[in-house]
Parts: sequence; C-alpha cells; structure tokens
Amino acid sequence: MKLPVLYRRRSLVVPTLSGVLLILVALGLSVYYMFQNVATFLALSEPVGADYLVIEGWLGKNELQQANKIFDSGGYKFAIVSGGPIIDEFNLGPSNYAERAGKYLLSLGFSEQKIAIVPAPHSAQDRTFLSAVMIRDWFSSQNINLRSLDVFSADVHSRRTRDLYRLAFGDQVEVGIYAGEPDEFELSRWWQSSDAAKSVTAELLGWLMVKCCFEAGGRGSHFEKWGIDKSAANRMSGLADRGTCLRVPVAAGADVNVFGKGSSSSQTHAVSGDYAAAVALLRGAGARQQIPSQAVHRANASL
Repeated sequence: MKLPVLYRRRSLVVPTLSGVLLILVALGLSVYYMFQNVATFLALSEPVGADYLVIEGWLGKNELQQANKIFDSGGYKFAIVSGGPIIDEFNLGPSNYAERAGKYLLSLGFSEQKIAIVPAPHSAQDRTFLSAVMIRDWFSSQNINLRSLDVFSADVHSRRTRDLYRLAFGDQVEVGIYAGEPDEFELSRWWQSSDAAKSVTAELLGWLMVKCCFEAGGRGSHFEKWGIDKSAANRMSGLADRGTCLRVPVAAGADVNVFGKGSSSSQTHAVSGDYAAAVALLRGAGARQQIPSQAVHRANASL
C-alpha cells in the first residue's frame, strides 16, 4: 500500500539584509506620516452645499463665530443648533448647550427666523449620535423632505461627527461636514500641545470605536435614543414596581436612589459614575429620582 504524500518541497523567498532595512524604513516613514497627519485626517471638511446647516452647540465662542460666518457665506437658508444638557451644579444660565449656543449666535446678529434650537435629553447613548437623531426627528416633525445637510463641528471631532450623522440619517440623506479651525494649536503640530494630544488621541479612539463597534439600534427603537435595551428598562421597571431600592451611579459627587412604589425617602452619597447611563435607566424604568444637584433636578422634571 502506497502512503499518501505528506509534504512537498517548495522554495521560500526571504529578504536580504538590505531588503529588511528597506522594509523597516518604509514602515517607519509610513508611521511617521500617519502620526504627523492624524489630526488633519480627523479634522475633515467636506461640505455638500445643502440648504440646512447643523451647528453643534457645545462648541466654544471662536468656533461658533466661524459657524456664523460659514452660514452667511455658504448661502444656507436655515440653521439648527444641537446640544445636550449642561451638567454643572452651579450653572445659572441655559440648561443645555443648544440653547446656550443659540443665544450666542443671536447675539452675533443671527436672524431668529433662520434658526431652530433642538436640544437632546440626558441619555446613555452617544451624545453626538443622539443629537443627530433628535435633529432627524425635528425635520420629520416639520414635514421637511430632507435630501442633504451640512454639519459644523469641532476640528478633530468632525470626522466622527459626520459618520454618526450618516448612521442616524441613513443613505437617503447626504451629510457634509465642516471642521472648525482650532485657536489653541496647529493641526500639523498637534503633538506640541498636551491638550491637543489628549483630544487627538481621544477622537482617534472614538472614531475607531464608531467604525468597528458602535451600535446605533434600529431606527425609532428604544436603544437608538436611550442606549439601553427595552428589556433592561422593563427589568428596572419591574424592580421599581416591587418597591425595590435601586442604587445607580451618576456624576462624580453624587449617586441616585431610585425607589419603587411606596418608598418615601432616600439618601445620597458621594460616589463617581456615569450620569447619562443612570438617567437613561431611570427613563426606561419610569421611576422617580432624588439627586442633590440643580442640573439633575432639571432632568427629573423632564422624565
């Protein structure tokens, strides 16, 4: 009986020392090029020339001034200002970034007839994505058959912003993007500023997470807005109905005790945690909350 052939002779080509050095040099130059240009890559500006301009409300004054100029020069018909809640115990002004930015834009001479304020609620969902969902729903409520829009965002945040808006609006809407010019560092020398290095690193990781791992949820679903499944919300609601006390971590310096029916009091403790996730769980559970901060009481009133 003839045994089967278990191996074959093949020639293996390996690089010489010169070839190895050439490969290493090419890799090194590639890494250096990517390192030097990562901020420019993230700070994407590709507007599509739409009638509507979305302005992210959490931007600083310098960037809002840039957005104001772009609105005037770009021939836009209408602006929509987005933004979530301002989590600040001592905040005595607007309760959300959309309202704050809208007031500032009006002070720059923006026409009240050409601007809409569309705030986003507290949620465990990605803030930029949730703002995009709220704006999408606003267009729907206005019976506007939207085909395209441009978004003005912060420098290295802009590429991630565009991708999240595309996820929220779908293929039927063309999304363009403007990147505000930073006033504290140069994109081509971002590593020379510690704040810029932190921002670039965080935004690069955030963009990669959007590309590989972000879960938007079905359009119109509970998860799309609140970042938790309806089943998880129902489980919390069941605990609340049974009178169970739920302790959910919130922003640094406070936590929230969520009581079910029949509970009469609560205590707060200084802890650290995720405020947005807590409020999202509260919304899903339909329970009431007691939190020792002005900003959190505003969220309580909106539940």
